[in-house]
Amino acid sequence: MSDVLLDVKNLSVKFKTLDGMLNAIDGNSFQVMRGEVFGIVGESGCGKSLTSLSIMGLVEKPGIVHADAILLDGQDINKMKEKGLRKIRGNKLSMIFQEPLTSLNPLFTIGNQMDEVFCLHQKANRGKARELSIEMLRFVGIPDAESIYKRYPAALSGGMRQRVMIAMALSCRPQLLIADEPTTALDVTIQKQILQLMQDLRHKLGTSIILITHDLSVIAEMADRVAVMYAGEIIEQANVFDLFQKPLHPYTEGLINSTIKLGDRRDHLPAIAGTVPSLSRIPAGCRFHPRCPYAFEDCKINRPKIFETAPGHMVSCLRYKSEKNKKTGGELSHETEK
Repeated sequence: MSDVLLDVKNLSVKFKTLDGMLNAIDGNSFQVMRGEVFGIVGESGCGKSLTSLSIMGLVEKPGIVHADAILLDGQDINKMKEKGLRKIRGNKLSMIFQEPLTSLNPLFTIGNQMDEVFCLHQKANRGKARELSIEMLRFVGIPDAESIYKRYPAALSGGMRQRVMIAMALSCRPQLLIADEPTTALDVTIQKQILQLMQDLRHKLGTSIILITHDLSVIAEMADRVAVMYAGEIIEQANVFDLFQKPLHPYTEGLINSTIKLGDRRDHLPAIAGTVPSLSRIPAGCRFHPRCPYAFEDCKINRPKIFETAPGHMVSCLRYKSEKNKKTGGELSHETEK
């Protein structure tokens, strides 16, 4: 059995608009190993959530998803029809969405919505589904599960709704759980509880997790490996220790420098200049060059591809490549590597 659970190869997402095709995600590749937490981090609008929806097969028209392959446990789910994807979702692959209140149907009780998962995927009858639903609510640490089972989503707190969403997502013991900003809009205490819950479930069930967030402190606490996204591209990948100790891409460096650290005595935090470019106005060359303090002329022309600088550490940056060539005494080259 391969250690790789998910293998995404050359994923792109485009949208047809009146102004032409917009490239929202452009040629990204990554792997998620069995039992690991793989973090995807970046500013709002960089394509993190769209990546997760693409894996789930939930990108709606006018979106067009293309990938050489999206292999889940060796099975190419990218080539599946909707009927086949429905069998995969919930069973092998599940997702926690950003806003539990909008993801849960306000017209049905928690029990109704959880029972449906067991009836659909495990062919359980209503009595057995109720038993399994209450068991899962207890499993994620919800007190008085029988009472919560009978309530409507609006009657629960944000943290309780998030626990319900996690219980629903884990109902069929999926191999891969995608958590899209799972602690957004929760207070710090509840955030800590939700993250601890996800860690506990990972160790108990062996579930792999894709953790999508803009919060680097969450990534530092939870992730084993990290992909940094900018304007639809993965621009750096590394294990979490290497990423924080030696960020290679100027954007990653800017994100880390703008984060408050324990014992930080700086009068102000440095910010990354400028804003993320519009999808309709992606700059030529390196997409980050208008905001990059290290950019030189070739960055405006040549688009770098991601390449490996050390085992497991990959970066997309002409600056680093040029420094590498200088060290080896070679000519400045903008050829890119896979």
